[in-house]
Amino acid sequence: MGLHMRMMTPMLTEARLICMSVHIFHSQIRIFYFFYFTLELGIPLGQTSLLLRSNFFLRPWTFAITQ
Repeated sequence: MGLHMRMMTPMLTEARLICMSVHIFHSQIRIFYFFYFTLELGIPLGQTSLLLRSNFFLRPWTFAITQ
């Protein structure tokens, strides 16, 4: 139980940061892609945050449209 909670804590922090950025941009698309990448494709959360930073923050609309 303790090990599980220690594993979940960084994920929750990461998800909270992503949710904050999602709230700032007011876009449902980012919520969809966040859950799609993490749940459907199984990409680790660290890589997902890197993906979000490189694509959504630098060229958000291009990424949302082309994917």
